[in-house]
Amino acid sequence: MSFLKEERKRLGRRQDDVAKICNVTNKTVSNWETGKSTLSTKKLDLLSRAGFDSDYVVTGIRGSKKVEEVSSAELLDILEMMLQNHEQQAE
Repeated sequence: MSFLKEERKRLGRRQDDVAKICNVTNKTVSNWETGKSTLSTKKLDLLSRAGFDSDYVVTGIRGSKKVEEVSSAELLDILEMMLQNHEQQAE
């Protein structure tokens, strides 16, 4: 499950809610959540203003943890997820 989807569910929001906040289609939100595409910083800012934890959506880390507080395992998980998303987009 994507971090965006997890955050959306935590907030009790539907894909339709995210689509309206970002002025995109439900299909676009689905593509973000499945890693078929990535949301822009502009869209991430809109979500943040609507109460989404943008740090979590991007990194999977809640709040504003300092880099020094992130374990090596967490960093590897984040890098692996980013690489998988990149590979999926290249297909």
